[in-house]
Amino acid sequence: MPHLIESPQNPHFKRWRALLESRGMKKQQQFLLSGRKTVPEALVRYPERFQALLFCREEQLAGLSLPSELALYQLARPLFNELDVIGTNAPLLVGDLPELAQADLTQ
Repeated sequence: MPHLIESPQNPHFKRWRALLESRGMKKQQQFLLSGRKTVPEALVRYPERFQALLFCREEQLAGLSLPSELALYQLARPLFNELDVIGTNAPLLVGDLPELAQADLTQ
């Protein structure tokens, strides 16, 4: 059963909106993944890297392989559109930023 979010004052939504900027991503160590092909592929290949799936219509979930531990959030259309900045109209994934190795720039 998805959690319904209709208010821009919702703390989850505020946190996800912050992920639209690099400062928010660094602070929360999370990112948003979008794309009609990218999201389904990521769910199949790396399901453990994602905590939540954001959508605005149930039809957007059709054909997705959803891990049981993935939290589902149904957002009101205006809220979803605010996060779907490139207009894919496909579900969005919330994932943890991977740790990146320090680059050796001395060479």
